Amino acid sequence: MIIYPILYAAAYLASAGGHTILAGLELGIAAIYLFAESVKRSGSLCDLRGLFSLSFSGGEALAVMRLSYLSSDWSPVTWFSFFAAQMVFLAAWELTGLSLEGRGGFGTALGGSEETGGWNSVFGGSRSTVFEGGQGKCGGHSAGSGDSARHAVAACAFSVAVVSFLSFLFEAFRLGYVPLFVRGVPHAYSEFHLMGVHYITVSCVLVPGLDMIYLKLRKDAGEQFSVRVRSVGSINRFHFLNGNMIGKRDLFFDRLAEFALILSLAVPILCVSRFQMMFGILIAVAVYVRMFDRIRPWMLPAALAVIVVLFAVLSVARSHDAAYLNQVFEMKNEHMPVFFSQPYIYIANNYENFDYMVRALAKHSMGAKSMMPLLTFTGIKFLKPGLVEWPMYFVKEELTTTTILYDAYYDFGISGVILFSALLGGAARWIAHRTEKCENPVMFLIYGQAAVYLLLAFFTTWFSLPVTWFYFGVTAAAAIAVGLRN
Repeated sequence: MIIYPILYAAAYLASAGGHTILAGLELGIAAIYLFAESVKRSGSLCDLRGLFSLSFSGGEALAVMRLSYLSSDWSPVTWFSFFAAQMVFLAAWELTGLSLEGRGGFGTALGGSEETGGWNSVFGGSRSTVFEGGQGKCGGHSAGSGDSARHAVAACAFSVAVVSFLSFLFEAFRLGYVPLFVRGVPHAYSEFHLMGVHYITVSCVLVPGLDMIYLKLRKDAGEQFSVRVRSVGSINRFHFLNGNMIGKRDLFFDRLAEFALILSLAVPILCVSRFQMMFGILIAVAVYVRMFDRIRPWMLPAALAVIVVLFAVLSVARSHDAAYLNQVFEMKNEHMPVFFSQPYIYIANNYENFDYMVRALAKHSMGAKSMMPLLTFTGIKFLKPGLVEWPMYFVKEELTTTTILYDAYYDFGISGVILFSALLGGAARWIAHRTEKCENPVMFLIYGQAAVYLLLAFFTTWFSLPVTWFYFGVTAAAAIAVGLRN
């Protein structure tokens, strides 16, 4: 871990000397090193520690390059906040690992190691088979991987998708328009929002992840059934595995999962929401990478290509042309193509917003910013609006995204950053540990959400957003339903 402080100090000195490209390259190398080290030790491309390091420090590397006129020299407080966040996250991960596993070191394994058994051994990898008689066992507990559990997962995906789509229809009816069919209004989706109802609409992003869990459970059950059929030589139209039928009933739930996926993708398209579309796809990819024991080389580039294409199409549908975007981004190279400048500014400017807040903040909110979910769900913010009416500090009014640390610093300054990073690192390690235990397959959806939040640590505060906790609530309800069904 000593390499990161050395490269960070070098980047700080290079930036202070005006060598911004060099500073960015040094931070980029540090981010890639931390990610590669985490993947090497855990054996998983979806390692939560590695994703945070790659995202947060990698995003900082892009911002340090100052390719836009919106960029400026950061204050020493900003530099130290970013450094402390990365180091404290790593330290909290290690300390939590010591508590949970009884061993430490930078390479405490998440999965894939012979010592922990790894996720390959959990879901039908090379070392063991989970389905024995139709019931799965993970870490000595019922994994919910039998017929009842996987059918419950499909039913949960269908239920969330239907409720989400009906909520969208209700919003469209009350507001009188569908964003996809509105032309010449760049911010049509921003106005497509009914208080409280929209949380239900956007819950569609969880469906692709649930479908991916169902796909894995269905695949493993099918493989075990094929082995059983070959061993008994059965050719009946309907087959049974330890009393569980494999046949028309599974086909019904297959169709149910497919229809749920169609509905879940229709909502962000009709809403013209690039974020919802990418968020749902990224969760599904994270679940896939975490659960499946074989990742073909073309899969991740293919997923990235799909996201890029959908992002571009939905940008056009939102009436955001290149001239408008380039005017907002204020890139130093005026001829830089928008497909590069747009993702760059969506990453880099968040760090600029943080620095601007550090310089301009008059007083700390003493916890009020981070307590927004509690104030929202309890209704306190409607009774006392003054509790949530804190000014926001943005370099440019069109660019309102922030890093994951924004509210933590807003609350308590550097102390808030350190406390939040410690909680984040510890929680990430706990989620990884619980996923290893695999007591309920829906735990992989929680892991997928955590992976996306950490992968997009440069984007927004996440855990200060009520919708994040609404997603966790829906996921918890699905986990309870699957557990009870099993």
